[in-house]
Formats: sequence, structure tokens, C-alpha cells
Amino acid sequence: MKKYLLALAVVASSVSVAQEDVLFTIEGEGVTAEEFEYVYNKNKDVGREIDPKTPEEYLDLYINFKLKVHEAQALGMDTVPSFIREFNSYREQLARPYMTVKDVNEQILREAYNNMAWDVRASHIMLDLPENALPEDTLRVYNQLMTVREQILNGQRTFEDAAKSMSTDTYSARQGGDLGWFTAFNMVYPFEKAAYSLDNEEISKPVRTQFGYHLIKNTGRRYSRGKVEVAHILVLVEEDATEAEIEAAERQINEIHDSLMAGSDFAQMARNHSDDRTTASKGGALPAFGMKEMLPDFEEAAFALEEDGDISEPVRTKIGWHILKRIHKYELANFEQVKPELIQKIERDSRSNLGQQVFLNQLRSEYDFTLYERPLMEILNSFEEGFEGGTWTAESFEDSDDAVYSWADREITQAEIAKHIESIQERIRGNDLKSAAYGLAQAYAKNKLLEYEREQLPVKYPEFRFLVQEYREGILLFDLTKEKVWDKASQDTSGLKAYYEEHRSDYVVGPRYKYVRVSSESRSVADQVLSDLQDDDVTGARLIEKYNQESQLAVRVDTLTILVGEDEQIDQAAEGSLFTYQKDNRWITNYVIETIPEGPRPLKEIRGLVTSDYQKVLESNWIEELRAKYEVEVNEDLMEELEAEL
Repeated sequence: MKKYLLALAVVASSVSVAQEDVLFTIEGEGVTAEEFEYVYNKNKDVGREIDPKTPEEYLDLYINFKLKVHEAQALGMDTVPSFIREFNSYREQLARPYMTVKDVNEQILREAYNNMAWDVRASHIMLDLPENALPEDTLRVYNQLMTVREQILNGQRTFEDAAKSMSTDTYSARQGGDLGWFTAFNMVYPFEKAAYSLDNEEISKPVRTQFGYHLIKNTGRRYSRGKVEVAHILVLVEEDATEAEIEAAERQINEIHDSLMAGSDFAQMARNHSDDRTTASKGGALPAFGMKEMLPDFEEAAFALEEDGDISEPVRTKIGWHILKRIHKYELANFEQVKPELIQKIERDSRSNLGQQVFLNQLRSEYDFTLYERPLMEILNSFEEGFEGGTWTAESFEDSDDAVYSWADREITQAEIAKHIESIQERIRGNDLKSAAYGLAQAYAKNKLLEYEREQLPVKYPEFRFLVQEYREGILLFDLTKEKVWDKASQDTSGLKAYYEEHRSDYVVGPRYKYVRVSSESRSVADQVLSDLQDDDVTGARLIEKYNQESQLAVRVDTLTILVGEDEQIDQAAEGSLFTYQKDNRWITNYVIETIPEGPRPLKEIRGLVTSDYQKVLESNWIEELRAKYEVEVNEDLMEELEAEL
């Protein structure tokens, strides 16, 4: 962002003069009144605090700035590949806030938090459907589930029987579709949203997720369990364990439980006997967890413990036997406390794209986005036939200008879609070739629609147009200013020396003391240093050699300069009064070496300051050259109108 700081900032403001009116030109290239007013209003408050400028003075500064921009463009710096890459990257970043619906993101956070306050139990009937399924296949599966829903509502069949007989989620199908209890982020977002919106025993219409279509039945709602932190002791039971091994494990867990009930320390028993070696060294302690984060039986046993310190009976899971001890129960915190965690979870969740999905839907409506199925299906049918026989070519569509998609004043033709699918057909995976190709076409159209919207941003949002211009001109000027001013001032040693000699009087200061400040770690060391300073032969190097043999922190010696009269303690030291005093937990002793008479400070002492002043001169000279090189014309009448407003 450092290059961005070179450009003058811009911000939206109202303009009563004609916005397209040109305020000034450089070699015939116009700068509008609107642009100048944006710039002025953005910077006037900052300038008022630092260096107030009238509109007329600010106009002069802005003309200087635009002269540099014109020079950079005349040198072709805006055509250099590195500039183009950097500018395009910044422009993409600046466009992002305009390519989503901001309100949706805040709504998602609130919705997720509200859902976290509840646990929901649901059952579902799922029918598989590829994510990029053809419209005809999507409609078929949707209607199939709508028929099943009507049959259930009419009493012709039960939800449980339908789930067992037809649901493609075979795991839940065996339980009549039951998914058990869950909370926010345990399910894919569309499923979660639908389940939380249902009343008890209500059955949804078909809900689309990345896996297919679902009928969802709400079978329960309760207050959130929150999170619980427990420690456990595990006696492992291998999957292929014999009956004798299983019985031995059960005897062992019971013996451990009996010992705990008799008063043995849980953490020590975990360290000695738990087969979970990851947690055994920590007394069996596990990180706090919530819904669907542990094995079901383990989770139920953990949340069943009513008080901190309670110990469970032995609990069997698929990996063995456990005894749990509750450490702490965490209720849901307030929204602001949970918000950082929510943001992280949403970033990993499908709902992170919801803002852009809503935005896309708005664009489709705004621009009357249309898909023409016949020409698209012709491509997809051809692709399916050709791809099965080898590599497919788009040759038969190369002259077709039939529209497949259209919006606003744009079209995507058969030839364009066919060529795109041909170029990336190696990405096709799976058996459903037509659906895969359909997905490629849809993604291509979506990207083209977003690309179109990016083109419209400068027209729709003046503040975006000027912000992009600001970044462009700032990046453009960075290298040129570096060459003409910054590097020249720091590298032109002879020029810098000549400037210093010419302006020595600008750097004159009053009489100063050159003194040594000795900082000691203790009063006793400081007293010894004070005694040593009475010796005319003492030096800073000798003090360090003497006192820092065991620790480099015992004594620190600095040689400094200060104006006479600026520090009372230094003035006293100059008069021969040596003493120590405490500051910042160190003991300080000052010793004045010499008094430097009034005069210019040496260049080596103020090189940074002189370099900065020299840069200002170089920049001023550069501006004079540009003013002489390029013709500038100002619309004085228009400027008078602007001054009256500003």
C-alpha cells in the first residue's frame, strides 16, 4: 500500500456545477470539476490540521500532481507489464466490497449465532443429484420428492418407511431417516437453514444441497447444550478383539471405576492406566467440545454429567470403554464474544458464498440474464456423443452466433461456449458427461456476468472510479518519483554536499554540550563510576571494560549532544557538579566533555534532515521542468464557481 500513499485521495461529494465540465487540461487531456472536488473534499480536513490550503492553492498542487502523472504516461510507464500486473491486483481488491451484498454477511453472522442457541433433531429423505445437474434432471428429482411429500401428508405412507425404502443416505435410512441432534455448522448450510425454520413434526418441501434434494422433518428442538470440557480414562478394545479380551477390558474399566469411587485421584489414574496416551499425560483432559464432535455415546455421557467434578459410570463406544470426569460446562457466550469464532467457521462453510450468491441473483434480475436451453442442449448432446468416442471438437459450432446466454447488451454465443468447453474438456471427470459440461458452461456464464459488472463499477459508483484512479496514479508515480527525487537525493553525494554548503546557515544551532551519559544497573556501580569520572584519563571504553566483565548490562555508555540550557542536570554537570540520579530503574551519571560553540550542525549529524530538504528542491525543480514542458490551461470561470461552493 505504500505506493497508494503517493496519490491524493478521493471521496464522493455532491457537485452543483456540471460534473462533466473540464476544470483544467494538460496537453489537451482534461481533468473534470467533479474529480477535483472529490480530491479537495477528501483532503481538506486533513490539510486544515497540518497545512491549510485554499481551493486555489490546492488546485496548483493538484496540477503539479497531474503533471507527474502525464509525464509517467508519456514515458510509457503505464504499459510496463509489472505495472499492469500490480494495478490489476489492486483493482481486484478494491472491487471486492462492491461484488457482494454486505448486509447478507451480517445477517449470516446473526443467524448462525441464533441457531447456536438451539439444538435441532431432524430426519431426512435424500435423493442424490450432481451439483451441476441439468435442469430436466433437477426438475425430475424435485417432483419425485414432492410426490413423496404429498403421500406422507395424505397418510399414504410414513416418513420413516419412505426413508428406509428410497433415501440414498443409506446410514440414516436404516434409522428411518433420523439424523439425531445437531446444531449450527454440523450440517451443510442449506440443510441447517431449512431444519431450523421448521416447526415440530413439520416436513419441508425439497431442499437443494450440494449432495442432492432432501425432504426434512423436524422431530425436536431444545436449548443448546453449549460445550463441555471433560477428562477421560480409556481402556482400548480393538475392533477384532476376542471375547476374552473384551471381558478383560470390561473388568479393567470396572476396577478403575471402583478405585475412583473409593477416592483415587482421577488425573493420576488417567496417567497410569488410560490407553489414550495423547491425553494420559494431561490427566485425561480433552479440549472443550460441542455437538457432533465426539462419538455419540461419549458425547451423551459427557453432557449427562450435571456438576463439575462428577464422574460417569463406564461408557462403551466403538473404540473401547471410557470413564469421564466433568471439568467445566460452557454456556453460549454473548454475540460479540462468539463473533470471531463465528467468522472463522463461516469462512470454512458454504454460507461464506451466500453474499455473492445473493449478489449474483440481483445481477441476473437487474440485467435480465437469460439462458436459452435449445442452443445449449445442442452443444451438450454433441459433447456427450463426441467425448465418449474420443476428444470432442467444437468445429460444428464455430460459425454459430446463436445466443446461449444474454444480459444487458451482451451475449454469449454457441461458438464461444463450445470453444470454452473444448479448451477445458480435460477437466471432465465422472460418468455424467452432459451434467459436467453443463456445469462448465454455467460457470463460464457466471464469470462473464461478474466480469461485466466489474466493468460497470466505475459508472455505478463514482467513489470506486476515483479510488481506482488514485491507486493507478499512485502506483504509476512511485518508480518515477523514486528515480527523479528519492534516489537522486540519497545517491547524489556531491549534490547533497553542495546543497548543504549552500544552505549551512539553515542548520545553525546555539551552543551545545557534548557529554557522556553512563547508565548503571545499581547505585553501588553508579557511585564507583562517579568516582572514576574524576580521573581525567577515563574513557567510555575503559568503563565498559571494567564493569561489564560479567554482564553486558552492568554499564551502558552513550556520547550525546544537547543545547545549553535545555537540561538542568547537564548544565550542572558542565559546571563540574557530578552526581547520580535514578531514572527508569537505572542510575544515571552525566559527564560533559566539551562545549560546542554556536554554528551549523555537521552534515554527518543531520544527513537525514538535509536529504529531506534536498528532495524538496529536486521536486520543485522537476515541477518547473514539467510546467515548461507541458501546456496547462485552467478554466478560470469554472474555478470561481467551485471556489464559491468549496
